[in-house]
Amino acid sequence: MATEGPGKSRIRGAGAGIFLVTATWLVLGVLGIPAILGLDLVGDLPWLALFGAALGALRLFPLIWIPLGAAVVCLFAVSWFPFLDNRIQRSIRSDSLQDRRVDAVVVLSGTVSRAGQIGNVALERLVGGVLLRQRLSAPNLVLTTIRRIRRGDTISSETDQRELVVRLDPGAALELVGPVRDTHDEAVATAELARRREWSRVAVVTSPLHTRRACATFEAQGLRVLCHPSDSRDYSLNLRRGPSDRLEAFRDWLYESVATRVYRSRGWLPKRANRNQDAGR
Repeated sequence: MATEGPGKSRIRGAGAGIFLVTATWLVLGVLGIPAILGLDLVGDLPWLALFGAALGALRLFPLIWIPLGAAVVCLFAVSWFPFLDNRIQRSIRSDSLQDRRVDAVVVLSGTVSRAGQIGNVALERLVGGVLLRQRLSAPNLVLTTIRRIRRGDTISSETDQRELVVRLDPGAALELVGPVRDTHDEAVATAELARRREWSRVAVVTSPLHTRRACATFEAQGLRVLCHPSDSRDYSLNLRRGPSDRLEAFRDWLYESVATRVYRSRGWLPKRANRNQDAGR
């Protein structure tokens, strides 16, 4: 019986390595790890496949099986068991709206498509901000804008944001600040606007699990903040309803946990939490 040559053995190993690394990467993608690392789940997959091929050709399969097994166990644990439910719920900051007056409602941005339209998260935030401005009778609505350059084309969220406000809240005095790259940029730009307008207090509207870091970042800029979460329409924050909701919430919570540590290390957050807040915890 003919034996398999070393060349064919390496090819088979490389194929198995590609399969295992791809599977590992996709499971990690479900857990939200690529986003934390600043990587793209699909765009960076070819490089991971090449890495898997090299490991497979060298027969280093334990270096693939171990992280794959750990990722699968973690996936089942965070989606099916309530280990983190209470901690995730405590990550949401929602200040009392009773007897609160603000000079402006600030809506944080999200993503922008290649067509210049804001993404679902940004739209959720905008709707939440419009409803809050009308509820509080605040005169001003502030939106942070995004600008991206892709393949020589400049893509901005500004036009879409203006058109949406005209339709959703034509009575608002609209202010646009930016373009911004992150939450810290949003806080700095808003603080500069608030000083020019002599505003004493602003309401900040963002996604539920983003509220604590975002509002603390604004407070670090010297702003008095009323923090308000927008509605989450992609998943229910009643995490006991199903594993998919729990998994979605885990991804956002994990990202915010890591981002909070990064912001604190850069000095972008207050050294101690602001106690002048009526947070629903």
